[in-house]
Amino acid sequence: GMVPQHEGPSHLAAMDVLVSPHVPNPDGTAFFGSPTKLFEYMAMGKGIVASNLDQIGEVLEDGSTGLLVEPGSAVDLVGGMRTLVDDAVLREQLGAAARERAVERHTWRRHTERIIEALADVCIEQGTTD
Repeated sequence: GMVPQHEGPSHLAAMDVLVSPHVPNPDGTAFFGSPTKLFEYMAMGKGIVASNLDQIGEVLEDGSTGLLVEPGSAVDLVGGMRTLVDDAVLREQLGAAARERAVERHTWRRHTERIIEALADVCIEQGTTD
């Protein structure tokens, strides 16, 4: 069930594997969901199993920062979870790499830096630097 936001990190810390299953949109449009939860999972340094769907597959790298599985496939999802439950070394390697990637690319500080860089580029293109 739902837990208060401030209790979320302790719940995630108690887990060995974090799972982000999603299915494609029924109308065939591109999947879009906030990746914030995925970034939280990455920051926890835990093994992640996630659906290989649009931006999820752009954030996680299969076999490097997590395991990506076929969207909507319960068999693949369970297989990915079993892989990480059974292989502590792989789980720890993926978790460490995911945390490193999150700290490097997906913090709020890095996000705002990219926005400022993009705005600066626009100002340079338009000849204004004020």
